[in-house]
Amino acid sequence: MGARSRRPQFDGTAFQDAPSNIDIVNVFAHRDIRLMYGAVSCVEFRNLSTKSVTRTEFMIAYLGDNNTIIGSIDSLIDSEPVQPGATQEEPRPRPGLPVLEANCYWYRSGVVVGIDHLYARHTTGSTPKRIAHMVAWVQSVSFADGTTWKSSSPMPGFGGQVANASTVTAPPQGGLFPGAAFQMPPSGVQIVNVYATGGKSVSDCVAFRNASVKDIQHVQFFVAHYDANGEVTGSYDPLDAAQTVAVGKAVGRADPRATNPAICRADDNATLNNSTLLLSSPDPGSREQTAIAQLVIWPSTVDFTDGTSWRALNP
Repeated sequence: MGARSRRPQFDGTAFQDAPSNIDIVNVFAHRDIRLMYGAVSCVEFRNLSTKSVTRTEFMIAYLGDNNTIIGSIDSLIDSEPVQPGATQEEPRPRPGLPVLEANCYWYRSGVVVGIDHLYARHTTGSTPKRIAHMVAWVQSVSFADGTTWKSSSPMPGFGGQVANASTVTAPPQGGLFPGAAFQMPPSGVQIVNVYATGGKSVSDCVAFRNASVKDIQHVQFFVAHYDANGEVTGSYDPLDAAQTVAVGKAVGRADPRATNPAICRADDNATLNNSTLLLSSPDPGSREQTAIAQLVIWPSTVDFTDGTSWRALNP
């Protein structure tokens, strides 16, 4: 992907998915003084299909030097029509109107400080970490004739289908929303349960087993929420398990009331009313809520005690 010279920017790379008929031609982030120097991340792409595209959803991930994902994996939705063979380029800024259009969005936790420097926070309030790689891929495409294309995997390069990993039948006090797992056998991690639990305060949880031949010292999972149309709601959010897990041993059980609890993360944007899981928009002042049809968790990073590791993304 060609570097630009009109302003300081951080150039990224793309994972191409030919069946989507979307060719990602450029991925980059740059500093935008209109938005408190936040990093604006953009994707430029070409419609290779014979049909007009009405909506394209990309996912963008920021990786550190060891290819561990920093912060959330963000959704970038372009709802501008793109004719067959046409290229959607970055919209030009309009003076006095700090609103991003089409195929760019403001990554609030990042800031570009030079031509090749981009930093992001792993979690809110944490120390920013330098980004080594910025990668993007296509998650879904909608066409003008009403047809759609959706990736069969939440991460690029992994085929297959989402499997229901939950086995809980009796909901604990406060409500329970059974989830599903996207198993990635090369990781050496087998997910045995996924669920959200709580009420006004919700936690997303995963129980897993070390199915590898080496002891594990850290696993980074990601959590995704999908609506009734199978579209990603919000971002993919990290869930970390930083503890030693011996070969064949499990962390958590199928029943969240067990004495061996699963690994959980607080979801500040979610509420659980009986069996209905609602996700609020993270945008300040917005009261929009989306009913979640599916909660999915998968491993993205596994570090072993012998110093080796596995990564879902290897740009």
